[in-house]
Amino acid sequence: MDRRPCLIVAYADPAFAARWGRFFRRQGWEVHLTPSDAEMELLVDRLEPTAVVIDADQAADGADWNREHPGVEVLLVGSGRNAGEITRLSRQADPEEALERIQACLAAVA
Repeated sequence: MDRRPCLIVAYADPAFAARWGRFFRRQGWEVHLTPSDAEMELLVDRLEPTAVVIDADQAADGADWNREHPGVEVLLVGSGRNAGEITRLSRQADPEEALERIQACLAAVA
């Protein structure tokens, strides 16, 4: 039996995290919300998620994080410049756009 795709939303803004969490749950994803980078790291190691949404304005170095977890699609949401192979989205981006990008990345490696 295939397991459901898993998303971790590591975002300090609870309204943003809840909105994205609701959207992905409706799509059948297992979703975990956390405002803490430390808890996010623990969840990534424990759950091996399909994707992680990280607050770009809080992330120390997304490119290093992506190299440490090569099998996880990383979405930085916020402002700033691109880093590594990480997908960047505006904070105003619709979660549906994020889902489309994640699915495209998964299809490319399948």
